[in-house]
Amino acid sequence: LVLGVAFYGVAAAAFSLGLVRTARVAAGATALLPLLPYLGRASVYREDPGGRGQGFCLLRPEDCWRSVGDVQVWSSWVCFGGPALYSFLSAQWSLGALQLGAAITSGLYHLSRETLFFNVDNVFGLSLGCTVFVAVKLAWDRGVMWYVIVNVLVLPVAGFLLVYCDFPGVVVRQGEKARRLAHERYDFWHAVWHAASGVVTLLNTYFLVTYVPESECGAGMEPWFPYPSTVAFWSVLLSIGVNLVGNLAGVMPVD
Repeated sequence: LVLGVAFYGVAAAAFSLGLVRTARVAAGATALLPLLPYLGRASVYREDPGGRGQGFCLLRPEDCWRSVGDVQVWSSWVCFGGPALYSFLSAQWSLGALQLGAAITSGLYHLSRETLFFNVDNVFGLSLGCTVFVAVKLAWDRGVMWYVIVNVLVLPVAGFLLVYCDFPGVVVRQGEKARRLAHERYDFWHAVWHAASGVVTLLNTYFLVTYVPESECGAGMEPWFPYPSTVAFWSVLLSIGVNLVGNLAGVMPVD
């Protein structure tokens, strides 16, 4: 309720100042509010009354959170927040919004020691992946082969890193509580994956700014909803669909 009032307050203020697009975005953001419980869905080890969880926090308090200085947390903010800043400065607003969303949600996911916010982190991450595939198609059509080759080479490396880093850590019972044991391979290599992903999405912005300057995020706007761009809009919808299927199949969230 508070967030809804806040969003509509921003929308009303923006509309009164003549910022119609900003007002539409703020008002449209309220549509996400009913999804908050789903997007922030807890793992089976975290408090999740009435859901998948145990009805109480199975993990010890010290195993529920990472520090802000943890490499998983700050690498999320740096590796995705940096490209977001570049996109905003280059007027790639939709792509910048997705990158900023990835920075925030990935940081929250790792801050909670991978026990909260998996779904929303997954949605933003998949959305960025969709925009990269669109950019590669545009590069192929325009003959920008260096960009195609770089992504063809980087994609299997990123996939390998994501698989190789494995899961966050083994959870073992200790009486009524449980501990998530440290997983050094995950803690290091997943941060490397953040860096690789950040480079890919940074190059995505550079390509669009340099070779497709006539449109935002590589495409125009939908006439019935002029913001965000067509690419960003359908990328988000596709990633939500994949995430929903993963949840229904029981393979998400990854615990």
